[in-house]
Amino acid sequence: TGYILVRTPKTRAFIGFADGSSHPNGPLDMKISKSYSVVGFSSLDNKPLNESSNVLITVAGRDRNSGQTLMYLVQGDKKVEEYGSFRMGSVGGAPIIFEAVELDFSLKTSQNGDWKLIPLDLAGRPIPEKEKILKAAAGVLSGKISNKESTALNFILKK
Repeated sequence: TGYILVRTPKTRAFIGFADGSSHPNGPLDMKISKSYSVVGFSSLDNKPLNESSNVLITVAGRDRNSGQTLMYLVQGDKKVEEYGSFRMGSVGGAPIIFEAVELDFSLKTSQNGDWKLIPLDLAGRPIPEKEKILKAAAGVLSGKISNKESTALNFILKK
């Protein structure tokens, strides 16, 4: 039930356990669907987030490699229960399996009008066929991001 909010002029983020409620963070308000999530908004043009026209968004839940295994630590014949101690059994490999996260957000902005939400593939390349147009009005840009729908963990939000 714990979480961390990152608060800097150019970055706002949520890391931890979400309960589906709203998490206000300065100019950004986030409602996150999954229990464990990492959501970050970072200005890419060196302006404060609410003045930026180019923002990197990361939306991630739990993930693991295909074939990845965990092994609980043992002492003698007994499993070490303290802190849920474990070690990586097998690292596995591609493809990465990630838990889908849905994010509803509103960002206070000095720039009204149309914005592009551009999903990025795992190599950071745009996925143009999955772009969306979001509209900012009265100084607020609102949108919904589903990394399941877009098959992306990172997005560019661009004026």
